[in-house]
Amino acid sequence: MNRKQLAADYKERVVVGGVYQVRNLLTGRVLLASGVDLVAAQNRFTFAVSTNSCVYHDLVGDWRTYGAEAFVFEELERLARGDDQTPASFAADIKVLEALWREKLVQKT
Repeated sequence: MNRKQLAADYKERVVVGGVYQVRNLLTGRVLLASGVDLVAAQNRFTFAVSTNSCVYHDLVGDWRTYGAEAFVFEELERLARGDDQTPASFAADIKVLEALWREKLVQKT
């Protein structure tokens, strides 16, 4: 494939964002987060585990105490960006989805 085709394929890919949590298996503590690219979020977590370097400010203490292997990345909900949706509007929808999940999780406790 040439460079032009690669660029065109990249622009046409389906962008999937959503809500995820990083959960400490030993303590049960959860960091709820969202992003416009779930693959990138998963890759960031995988890299952090492989290098034992925490990229989540709120989890640094637990990360140091329990180690990277105590954490898991769990996708909670996916949302695909619409063809006519702007990046800003997609990001806003993802934030609304995160707020709904935050409310749902608070009600469970």
